[in-house]
Amino acid sequence: MNPLVPTNAIQIRYISPIFEPIYDEEDNQVDDECVRDGTDVLYECIVPTNKDKLPRYYRLRYRENAKDHKRRWERWLEENLIDGITPYFTKVKKIGRRVLFEYDSTLIEKREKKLRAIQHKKETQARKLARQVAPDMLVGETEQGEAVYEDRESGDRYEER
Repeated sequence: MNPLVPTNAIQIRYISPIFEPIYDEEDNQVDDECVRDGTDVLYECIVPTNKDKLPRYYRLRYRENAKDHKRRWERWLEENLIDGITPYFTKVKKIGRRVLFEYDSTLIEKREKKLRAIQHKKETQARKLARQVAPDMLVGETEQGEAVYEDRESGDRYEER
């Protein structure tokens, strides 16, 4: 066995889906129809790895296929980390012809950092919009560079934070 694969890793049998082409009247291929479903990688590898933190892997016939699978699942997990309903803290590795899924606790911190950056960006845009909407209410700035506004009706002054 490859020394790069963890000894406690669980091997999953990967079954490729089979597609047959669908043709129109002029014998042009229009679409593909799934004849046999393959292994559901999400529910057989990623979800269990995220739950019990045991690594899982499957083998493919060619290295190029493993490379494509790694890229595809890595991209999906990255997008799902921020935008998904359920974030999966799993990273993907390619070891020869194997595709390995491992739990990675550092992704929790990475997700929180990205969410904070998104929140900061939204707040910055809101402040910028507030400055554009009410420039006549702007009185001055504090020493820290924050804008000071005055309410015309009550005469109260307030700082933007």
